[in-house]
Amino acid sequence: MFAKYRNQDLGILIIRLGLAYIFIEHGLQKFTQTHMYAQFFSHLGFFWPLILVYFVGVVEVLGGLAMLLGFFAEEFGWLLAVDMLVVIVKVRMGPQARGWLGGHEFEFMLLLMSVAVSFIGAGRYALRRPAEKQILV
Repeated sequence: MFAKYRNQDLGILIIRLGLAYIFIEHGLQKFTQTHMYAQFFSHLGFFWPLILVYFVGVVEVLGGLAMLLGFFAEEFGWLLAVDMLVVIVKVRMGPQARGWLGGHEFEFMLLLMSVAVSFIGAGRYALRRPAEKQILV
C-alpha cells in the first residue's frame, strides 16, 4: 500500500538525525560536566579518566556532526559503534549492571544504528566527502 512512498535515503537521513541529536547532546555533556564524568570513568577503572572524557566527548560531538551533515558518516559510524560497545561492556555489564541483558537496550540500538549507517552509507541527503584522487600510472 505504501510502496510508492518508499524513500530509503530519507529513512537513512532520519536515522542519522536521531544519532546526531543523541551523540551531540551526550558529547557536549562531557565538556560541561567534565569532572563528574572523570570521576565516573575513574570509578570504572579507566586510566587517565580526564583525558578519556575529552577524547570521548570529541568523538561523540564530531560523530554527531558527521551524522548530521553526512560527511564521513560511515567512518564515524564505526567510532560511535565502538563507543557504545565500550559503554555496554564497561558500564551496563559492569558495576552499573542490572542483570545480564538488562539496562543497555538504548546503547545497543545506538550501536546497531551506527553500524547500519557505516554499512549503508549516508544516503543521498548528505554532504559527500571529496572523491579520492586516482593515481595515474
